Amino acid sequence: MEVLNRKEIKRIEEVIREQFGVDFEFKDIVLKNKEDKLFLLSNDFKNVSVEKIRVNSLGLFFGRIQDGMVRLSIEGSQLVKGDKNVIEIKDEEVKKWLMGEELKTEQDLKGFVIIKNKEDYLGCGGVKEGRILNYVAKDRRIK
Repeated sequence: MEVLNRKEIKRIEEVIREQFGVDFEFKDIVLKNKEDKLFLLSNDFKNVSVEKIRVNSLGLFFGRIQDGMVRLSIEGSQLVKGDKNVIEIKDEEVKKWLMGEELKTEQDLKGFVIIKNKEDYLGCGGVKEGRILNYVAKDRRIK
């Protein structure tokens, strides 16, 4: 993983601003792996000596850079809380979404959208031909 510099972070913040209509600012260390996945790591980590410990993974998975946009994780959508490209789903659709099913939409949106139910942010989906593609990880789905 590489630690992103301020210029790269500003670029991602601008994409989030354009995509979701919010002034989002990273307050933590931002890491990116070879698959363009973004992870957030507390600034306090700078004070930890890692030479004597075994580290399997670092940070909170925030999302992935894909097709010039940011595809947010569930936690990423909860941090960003967008004003634009947000689809509010009904209570009866929440279970379908969390089971990994695609949803239908009549909204004229493109790209990645935040899925929301009342005050709960449930992740990010991709809108394509009237469908919302589900990106909830298989190991996080309810059965």
